[in-house]
Parts: sequence; structure tokens; C-alpha cells
Amino acid sequence: MAQARRRWHLWLAGALFFCTAFGLSHWVDTRWEQADDAYITYQYARRLAAGEGFTFSPGAPPVYGTTTPLWTLILAAFARLGLPPPLTAPWLTSVGHGATAALVFLVGVAIGGLALGLAAGALVALSFSVYFRAGGMETALVTALSAALALVLLRGRTRWWPGALLGLLLLARPDAGLLAAVILAGWTLRRDDRREVLLPNLLAMVAVYLPWAIYALLTFHDLIPWSLRAKAVVKGSGEMNLWAFRRWFVGGVRPWLLWVAAATCAIGAIGVAIRAPRFRPFTIWAVLYCWALPAGGAPDFMWYYIPPLWVGLLLAAAGLQVLVSALPRSVRAPAYPIIAAVAVCGYALLSYRGIEPLLRSDNPYTRFHLMLARKVAELAQPGDMVAAPEVGCIAYFSGCRILDIRGVTCPEVIVQARARNLGAIIRRWKPDFVVILEGEGDPAVQQAYVARFRAPYWNGQDYVIWQRALPSNAATGGLPTDCLSPHRALPVDQAQQPDARHAKASL
Repeated sequence: MAQARRRWHLWLAGALFFCTAFGLSHWVDTRWEQADDAYITYQYARRLAAGEGFTFSPGAPPVYGTTTPLWTLILAAFARLGLPPPLTAPWLTSVGHGATAALVFLVGVAIGGLALGLAAGALVALSFSVYFRAGGMETALVTALSAALALVLLRGRTRWWPGALLGLLLLARPDAGLLAAVILAGWTLRRDDRREVLLPNLLAMVAVYLPWAIYALLTFHDLIPWSLRAKAVVKGSGEMNLWAFRRWFVGGVRPWLLWVAAATCAIGAIGVAIRAPRFRPFTIWAVLYCWALPAGGAPDFMWYYIPPLWVGLLLAAAGLQVLVSALPRSVRAPAYPIIAAVAVCGYALLSYRGIEPLLRSDNPYTRFHLMLARKVAELAQPGDMVAAPEVGCIAYFSGCRILDIRGVTCPEVIVQARARNLGAIIRRWKPDFVVILEGEGDPAVQQAYVARFRAPYWNGQDYVIWQRALPSNAATGGLPTDCLSPHRALPVDQAQQPDARHAKASL
């Protein structure tokens, strides 16, 4: 009876963490538009649900242009039921965030008892950082699956289930291969686990991943997402680092406090490694992840930080527990709840400060791309080709053929994209519209196109929609002559124009 009562209390606490994280996540989603990258997945899901396969735009061949086939398939299944991805995805990400908080609570209980579970679950549930700029994307699915994998391993279910979860993680995001490699390497190094654990889980992982692998080979002739290849070819800025995390996620807290938090995580990692050896792969994964992405040139996109963030929060709670255990026995019991409560409230406040300016902004960065996409839909005709570097919203709302000048969804342009040769792309494919930042212009655009619309963007530059001039009237392209002025634009509702002061902050 006591064991059944304890299990009931754990489920009740897990449900509380789920509801808290779900409500907070959904509130953030209502205040922040979904990212342009999310609409790339939405476009694939919508066309897949319509029976057109993994194609990005009308008339385009199938292309493996999304790094998350599992999330795409889930959204496509809901789309078949009549629920469009932009409506479904925010609710599903909120479910994923809620599940992550509940699972981290149970992981904490398995490692260090109820006290650690409550602190770790609260850190995740009340962390605004976990939800920041992740609405509509697969990030919550990855965090929930990885936390579920940790719980399965800690509870001793080391046959079949871990392999199945690893297969799902590989389908959710390819960088989950790093976690899979760490876990598989650990099983390989332990002689007793090679036969009893490694083989069954390899079979389970292959069984989950194999259907997609066969489909990908038959359809795309490749197992590696083309979008991943394109991002690797065009090397990123490599600005992802601890100081960028400080700026975006903890409201610019003083550096010394950030180092204290890092030291606490390190102490917690040592304590967890001693108490729960089966959690060691997740600590190693978090460290390798934070090293590998900046080393690979990952840009400072906020959602890149999130997959191992729950591990860091749990280790921080464990570090506090280790430090409190060094106190005299008489003060140990009351000290940890008080210190943990202060840490949870403090982190929640700091993480809220990190996103508060963006939640208060009337014109966030992603809303700008929605406005731009709707303007393209007004100007373009069905069947027109639109060239752009950010193609998610434009593809989803315009219904036009898309020429991705970065090559993420269009492999045929990757040679010119690698050389950053916009002119070669324009001369080769002659798109009907070009949507680019003014500073990224090219003589090929200015000579053959006329400006139909411009809107202020960050850094004092304008985003411009250019339309190809008609051969019958090259001088004006058959368009009003006032469109030709580089500082004139067609009338536009001022309420739709983004505020450049907020746009830079949202980047």
C-alpha cells in the first residue's frame, strides 16, 4: 500500500509539472509568432498530407529538405485530419514541454530522491528559456524523447526500449546521433553489456529507423538531410557560446553568477556520476553538444541551445544538493528546500528577463516574415517562381514555386550558394520575384527587376520584393514608374511594417 501510495503521489506531482509547463509554454506561444524555419516543416507536412510526397513547392522534385522527418510525419498525420500545421504544432510543442518537465521530475527522483526531482522538475517547468523561439519546431519532441530515454535507463529497462527511443530521436533530429553514439559506445566498452544490452537495442533502433531509411534511399537516394548538407557547405558564424546563452537566456546576468552556476553543474555532474552511473552518457552528451555545435560553426540561434538544457538544469539542482549535504546535519533538512526554492525562482525570473523585451514587442522578427509572405502572395500569380533566402513563410502562404538561394530546399543551387553568387542564380533560373535584404543585392537584380515593395528591417536596411521586368517593356517592366525609385514603395499599411528597433533585438 505504501508503495502504491508513493507511485500515486509521483504521478500526481508529474501531472502538476506537466500542467505548469504546458500552460507556460502555450502562453509564450500566444505572444510570439512561430519561426520561419518552422514553416519549412509545415510546408513539407502540408504537401505530404495532400499526397504530393516530400516536395517543397509545386512542380518541384522530392527533396530531403527537413532535418526532422518524425515531426513532419506527425504534423502531416494531423493535417490529414483537417488540422493545419500552424494550428497543431504550438499545441504539440506545449505537450512536449509539459512532458519534458514531468519526465525530468521523475529522472530527478530516480537519481536523488524526491527533493532532487522537485527541484529539477520546477527548474524546467518554470523556465521561460525552454520555450523561447521553439514554438512550432521539433525541439520539444527532442527534449521529451531524450528525458524519456534517461528515465528508461535509470529504471533498469535496458533491453529494446532504449533502442526504440534512440531510433525515434534520430528521426526527430540528426544531431541526436551524438547522444546515440555516446550511449552505444558505453555499452560497447562494457563487456557484460555487449550481448545483453547492445545487440537488442541496436536491433530495436534499426527496426524503428529502417522504414524511413528505405523510403529515403528510394526517394532521395540519400540518408543525410539535404538541408544539413547545405548548412554544412555554407559555414555559419560560429557565434553559439556561453556568452550568447547569457544574453538570450538569463537576461544578461553578471558573469560571475554564470560561472557559479557552471561550477554548480560540474559538482552536480560528479555527484550524479557516483550515484547514478547510467546517467553519465547524458552528462557527456550535454558537454559534447555544447562543444560540437560552436566548433561546427553553428549560428547563434536560440533553439540550438535547448536540447541538452534540461540536463544542465538537473545537474544544477544536483549540485545544490551535494553542496547542502556538506552542511551540518541539523541544518541540512531545512536548507535544501529553501536554497532550491530561491534558485528556481531566481532562474525563472532571469530567464523571463531574457525574453521579456521580445514578448512585449509588437513587431517581432518572425511576424515580419509573415507580413512579407502575405505581400508576395498579393503580388505574385499561381505558378510564379520566387527566389528568397528565407523561404518558410513565403512557401506556405504564397503557393508559388520557391527558389531557395541558400540551397536548403533546392539542391540545384548549392554550387552558386556556396560561392554566394546571387547573380548566377538569378541569371540561370530567372525567377519572377526576388525577395532579399537590400544590402544583399546584386547588379543582376537591379538591372532586370523593379522594386515592388520595401519595408524597413534591422541595421538600417530594407527588405525588398523585386519583380522581373517584362521583355515587352524593359524600361518599366509594365509597372508603375514610381516603383522604380530605390526609395519609393507601393502603399502599405503602416501597422504592418515592423519596428526596426525591435527587429534587431529579436535576432
